[in-house]
Amino acid sequence: MKQFLVYLLVFVVCIVADRDQIVMAQLDFEDPPINYLDAPSSDPIAKLQEKIDSGELKLKYDTQHGYLPAVLDALGISTSSQMLVFS
Repeated sequence: MKQFLVYLLVFVVCIVADRDQIVMAQLDFEDPPINYLDAPSSDPIAKLQEKIDSGELKLKYDTQHGYLPAVLDALGISTSSQMLVFS
């Protein structure tokens, strides 16, 4: 138990000591050249979201699995490849 507390203390000290650097690193992703917040998205999820937002696609709700089967179908992903998701 004492060894666990020592490891926990070291972990917390490392997190607190390095806190400012972690936050600063995350801010860089919002600045040029990356611009995550302003860059247009063209991945399958973004395209699906555009279809939903425009009303072109309405996802069907399944009482057992929610929207997951409809999302997988819209993305062209086989439900048989998602056995752990459904279990």
